[in-house]
Amino acid sequence: MMMNTRQPWRLSAVALLFAPAMFAATVSMTLTSAGGNISNGVYVNPYTASINGVSTTVICDDYVDDSYVGESWTADVHTLSDLTNTRWGSQPGLYNEAAWLSIQLLGTSDAATRAAISFAIWGVFVGQAITDFGGPSSAAQTWLNNAASHAQDHFDNVLIYTPNTSYPITCDGHSCANTPPQEFLVVRTPEAPAAAFLGLNLAALGALVLFLRRRAFHAPELPV
Repeated sequence: MMMNTRQPWRLSAVALLFAPAMFAATVSMTLTSAGGNISNGVYVNPYTASINGVSTTVICDDYVDDSYVGESWTADVHTLSDLTNTRWGSQPGLYNEAAWLSIQLLGTSDAATRAAISFAIWGVFVGQAITDFGGPSSAAQTWLNNAASHAQDHFDNVLIYTPNTSYPITCDGHSCANTPPQEFLVVRTPEAPAAAFLGLNLAALGALVLFLRRRAFHAPELPV
């Protein structure tokens, strides 16, 4: 396909608009449901949260912290290409494993399988989760072993929501017993509400407008 080399900024603008975000946006989150699946005394994935007012299915990757239904906080949103200030640091291989496991979890409705995968997700970052589920011979360990082969995969449809403790954290409008809340993953699907990712969209749009304004100001004269 031939390209119009006289106006290269058009191609760059389109690429910028649809490129994966390489920075964190900020959103408001409230945990609205822990689901109804309990294993080994804890609620397991998936849960439901309100993100910028949109009901969204979320996957917890954090076995260390606690979250409460009704708890509200501010989260920084990351792609798997930008892990700066995420809960578990810049460990792309581990986050890729957790992303793959999250996709598998949402692909089944079997409670036992979801429980095993939940502990495998937690076990990616905290080995105690595997011990608590039954140890090396458990289904959680099997899922964790399978996830290791996906450490180098790319998951552009998975976002990380990391609590930003610079903002207030409240439980039904009151102080929470423990803070911070947990970190969550969201698997985006084609039908997912766009409003849940408003922060990323607005940030990309702002960068696009600034980019176009600069290009327009310095645009060379085109041949007549």
